[in-house]
Amino acid sequence: MTYNSSTEVESQSIPGVRFRLRRISFGRRLGLARLLRDRLEKIEQLALAPPGEARAAETALLGAEIDAIHLRWGLA
Repeated sequence: MTYNSSTEVESQSIPGVRFRLRRISFGRRLGLARLLRDRLEKIEQLALAPPGEARAAETALLGAEIDAIHLRWGLA
């Protein structure tokens, strides 16, 4: 049996477009946790701050950064 570290997926919304997705391994999962750790800690700290526009903006920015990291991490 051969193990492929990635798999190709056809786009369901754009004909002819294919994505190569990386498979999750233990080592890659640890790497992702390291990449996200600082941002997740900041979000936890922001949860303790008083509500306001600055807190909402910072939380949204951190969320977008986390989404971008997940996307780059998963695409091959």
